[in-house]
Amino acid sequence: MARQVNINKGELLLKNKVLFFEVDKNLKPKWSEKNYLPIFIPNIYKSHGNGKTIAIFRDPENNTEYPAIQQSGNKTIFNFDPKETEEALTYESYVKKHVPLQSKLPFHYHKIPFRFYVGKIQSKIYSLIKKEKLFPSWPYESSVEFLRYAYSKCKREKNKLENAWGNKKICLVLTHDVDTGEGLKNVRKFVKLEEKYNLNVTWFFVPKYYKHDHELLSYLKDKGNEIGCHDYNHDGKLPYLNEAEIRKKLDECKGLIKKYDMKGFRSASMLSSENLDKILPEYFSYESTYADTELVSPDANNRGVCTVFPYYKKGFLQIPHTLPMDSSLLFLDYKSKEILSAWIEKIKYIKKIGGLAMLDTHAEPHFSGQEKMLAAYEEFLNYINSERKNMWITNLNSLADYWKKKFKD
Repeated sequence: MARQVNINKGELLLKNKVLFFEVDKNLKPKWSEKNYLPIFIPNIYKSHGNGKTIAIFRDPENNTEYPAIQQSGNKTIFNFDPKETEEALTYESYVKKHVPLQSKLPFHYHKIPFRFYVGKIQSKIYSLIKKEKLFPSWPYESSVEFLRYAYSKCKREKNKLENAWGNKKICLVLTHDVDTGEGLKNVRKFVKLEEKYNLNVTWFFVPKYYKHDHELLSYLKDKGNEIGCHDYNHDGKLPYLNEAEIRKKLDECKGLIKKYDMKGFRSASMLSSENLDKILPEYFSYESTYADTELVSPDANNRGVCTVFPYYKKGFLQIPHTLPMDSSLLFLDYKSKEILSAWIEKIKYIKKIGGLAMLDTHAEPHFSGQEKMLAAYEEFLNYINSERKNMWITNLNSLADYWKKKFKD
């Protein structure tokens, strides 16, 4: 029988805090080794009950404990709102974003000399800062899944995302960003590898930056691959325009969007804004910009949507990156073999949860278009092939259609 759950929204105790969420052993997810994790909580309310405490919040600054979930008879009282908290996490409400320097330049940031090495220096600095931060965790962050599990157990209801993929343990989607004309020259190298393993993927092309190879794009489409829209011209300025200017830019892309039936959008460099969020649903069916957890991006560090499942943001479907991006790992000086290992280990972790493994690689020669990275990518495809019976392998548009039918907002 379902247990009654009450949300206590009485006297506000704490606001916008990163605390350890620690639960009784029967509320611990099966896939988690620990019964606690750091989590951002937007609002915590003062407990007014005398029931049994089955979960606490612990402040790492002073080791103070606060009742998080309590039981009294057939009632379970949450001294925070789990739905509100989940939204705060998936909306990245805890992140302090800024307009990055690259978006303020009077020229395209790709013209910056040695920009790859500038990115490496920035990433190294942020990775050192990360060591001092509890949340979000990297490269694994499961606070949304941990919270959902505890909530469903308290209600004595089945988690609706359990067995999300039917008889498959995990969903896998491979995607590529083609940021530049140099990356466009490498596309066929990836196609050759993926056709060897009979894989269809999602390609994101920039509409207004380089000349498109329509013979190639048509070939990709005819072979069952998906074509998506990658920003406008990848200069990092689109999210910071006003609504009318954003619409004008996207209207200029309508011909390409229609020609290749582009259903999905991915912003450059994970940049976003309220204006862009508002307008994208007018042009696309889903967005795939954000990561579940990320150390570094131009507008913020230590960020992520904290889930390895698709989710809705104000009714618009978001499909997050859940394997570390090649660019992020290369900026952190990971070698190709280490990157391969990181991808495989993350898949094993996501498989335990039953979530989505989505990889975003870049075709540019300084990213995955280089020889060593292509070799690592082929090894990764070989691993996927060996695990194929456990995976639903699809493209983003097919996943979006499936998710909308099975899990409405």
